[in-house]
Amino acid sequence: MAKSEKFPIIETDCDERPTMSLKRLFFISVCCVLIIGWLTVEATDEEEFRIRSGIKSIVPIAGEKILPLGTERHVLAQFYDIPDPKKRSYLAGKGMRLLRYLDGNAYIVSVTAEGDRALNAVAGVRAVLSFDRDMKISPLLEEIMGPTAEDGLIPAVIAFHDDIPFKKAWAEISNAGLTCGQTEYHYHNLVNLKASSLALEHLLSSDAVRWIDKALPPRKSNNAWAASRTRASEVWSKAPYKFPRGKDERVGIWDGGKVEVHNDLRGRVELVETTLDFSDHATHVAGTIASSGAGNADARGMTTRSRIYSYNYNGDILGEMRAAVDAHLIRIANHSWSIIAGWNYSSDNEIWEWWGRHYFGYYHIEAGSQDRLVRDTDLLIVRAAGNDRDEAYLGPYENGYSGATEEELRPPDPEYGSITPYASSKNVVTVGALMKDDIMTGFSNWGPTDDGRIKPDVVATGKSLLSTALSNDYIMFTGTSMSTPIVSGIAALLRDTYRKFGGGAMSSTLCKCLLIHSARDLGTEGPDYSYGFGLVDAKHAADVIKARGGAKTGQAISSQSILRSRVIEGQINNAIQRTFQFTVPSGAKELRATLVWHDPAGNHLINNLNLWLISPTGKRMNPFALDPNHPAQPAKRRINKIDNIEHVVAKNPTPGKWKIFVKGAKVPEGPQAFALIVSAGEGNGELEQKTEGSFSIKKVYASSTSEANLKMRKQYPHGTTIYFKTAISLPENADWGKFHGTVSMNWKVFHQGKTIFKTNIASSSAYAIPADKSWIFSIGPYVIPTGMARGEYLLKVVVRLHNRLSRTQSFTFKVI
Repeated sequence: MAKSEKFPIIETDCDERPTMSLKRLFFISVCCVLIIGWLTVEATDEEEFRIRSGIKSIVPIAGEKILPLGTERHVLAQFYDIPDPKKRSYLAGKGMRLLRYLDGNAYIVSVTAEGDRALNAVAGVRAVLSFDRDMKISPLLEEIMGPTAEDGLIPAVIAFHDDIPFKKAWAEISNAGLTCGQTEYHYHNLVNLKASSLALEHLLSSDAVRWIDKALPPRKSNNAWAASRTRASEVWSKAPYKFPRGKDERVGIWDGGKVEVHNDLRGRVELVETTLDFSDHATHVAGTIASSGAGNADARGMTTRSRIYSYNYNGDILGEMRAAVDAHLIRIANHSWSIIAGWNYSSDNEIWEWWGRHYFGYYHIEAGSQDRLVRDTDLLIVRAAGNDRDEAYLGPYENGYSGATEEELRPPDPEYGSITPYASSKNVVTVGALMKDDIMTGFSNWGPTDDGRIKPDVVATGKSLLSTALSNDYIMFTGTSMSTPIVSGIAALLRDTYRKFGGGAMSSTLCKCLLIHSARDLGTEGPDYSYGFGLVDAKHAADVIKARGGAKTGQAISSQSILRSRVIEGQINNAIQRTFQFTVPSGAKELRATLVWHDPAGNHLINNLNLWLISPTGKRMNPFALDPNHPAQPAKRRINKIDNIEHVVAKNPTPGKWKIFVKGAKVPEGPQAFALIVSAGEGNGELEQKTEGSFSIKKVYASSTSEANLKMRKQYPHGTTIYFKTAISLPENADWGKFHGTVSMNWKVFHQGKTIFKTNIASSSAYAIPADKSWIFSIGPYVIPTGMARGEYLLKVVVRLHNRLSRTQSFTFKVI
């Protein structure tokens, strides 16, 4: 066989072959290298100065300036280099106030008449641009501009520039011809209203308007043996931590109703808002945080003496949280709710609803305001990740926006990228839900966010959680609503512990850093988009606090799992590098370093800090980073330019002096405060998970009956009912107690290579095991909609035991 040629061979006559001297060849080679280098630098420079905002992405021409400005007082000023604090102060003195960093070294600038003249003369300004309509409109809103709802009005959120007072904002709304009733001037200059496309276009042309987004859908609670799994009980009961009870901690709960003053919460609940009814859900959340356990020890909360302040989640929650910090000294805010997105079952109307997939992973303007609130108030906001992952429905449903009944085939909610807007904020603690044996639930939402960040941050138990209920009763609930107050309660417990060990008031940055630093790694090594940084571990976190030996000394004190730790809080500016030393003692099995900072509002990382370690032998250890384009892949060690959390773990570290570096790689909104925790010790290992024998999938099939049998059908006309089923064969020596709550399944239906339906389920009920050791799972019923194309479909099921062993099997059926 002849070899194939990679490149074609051009044959020339020997007499016509060109000749070239070595000098000329060298000269041409050097020129080529210089040209390629120049082109590379130009391409790099172009990306460095690219501005992305709204529906626009541009690289301004160097020297491009729209001067004089005329009536325009808010413009974009792009700099060659990030202005340092001294230069920002100088610019402000010249009438140019840098309001917000946008992208590509560009800031939104408020300019006075004097600044108009100075802006042209100040050195270092690369370009001055109009902050135009396409930079102010969210892509979601742009999609629906024009004829929309039946009344022609679009629900929207208007954000005015930071220096625009309420009277000016109200005048702009009136000038747009809007006289709507719902015009509260929310925290950070936000107004919710309904307006026509024409009125919104008028507002987009206003110099006072910074951003317009589509309003979020309605809010909902996230319902779908925590203290032992998170080891909070060890902080209650074992020396030297017996004293913390959260006595001086104040936790705000924003929920769909009022917290009832249950006997286990007596004397520690204040009803700030009383407009809604008392709620089982809100009372359950409060009990998980602060129940004394007096009436039922199994329902004891993470703390037993914290005070609860009850709010509802309607209205201006951002403004309420700001006021709560000042009026009630609240330091932790619990939000066990999210927005409706994708598929939603309305229990009131007993019908499935479709709300679209566009909010999954999306960083809404209100998420940005929430991030700014955290920076302004030092409030620790703890958010439920949501319960939407892989939710799907086949059959008639109601369009959530129009109310019309539809049968068009809609895609399932996403698996990865299912985090909803409030939980996508950079500076909150987003919490996912586990089953009792630390198995991932089938509903808990996963990251990444649209810009690739890791969410959730941590996980906790959220399946069948017992807590307080109305009428001094107790009830079990399931959902990320339940895992979230576990983290809020542990945060209160750790703040109390920090105070008792001489640390004073713990900042929200440090508290978030401690929760992440001490979490027990689950799933793949390092962080991932399902478990985040792992299961919260109160005992490990308390050991870190104790081993530090004081607020700022970094003194080593022996504890059960931590041999030495150091806690550092500081600030850093652009291009500044700080170095710290940490001595790893002999016998340490693990070295951890975690860096957390509250980033300015923005749909991408604004202030980029880098963390890395150098071992005594000179080896560099980079932090973990994930690839949002391949979300299922394990984390790799490399420079992280996406997250405002950096986490390094070294197994069996070399004893001796390590160097820890923190660098302000790019800090346009400086100085940036940060918290850094470094610890060396035994680690917190893996919780025991028992797996007995093996298992197999006996059969995967479709059936028209809900009965637990193996009757199958392979053809279904439109309008008929279908159930999807899987029979698992358990090992001969199977003991159901060992399998309780450990089996999870992923179901997918494919047509012509595309996924048209998928869902997850996880078991927690002790079903009887029949004599043949087969256990039948069933999901449904589903009605084959008329919009479902005729043809062959493939049902594929992946079954996991303890999230470790997995089996896959498929079944083919037809729609006729």
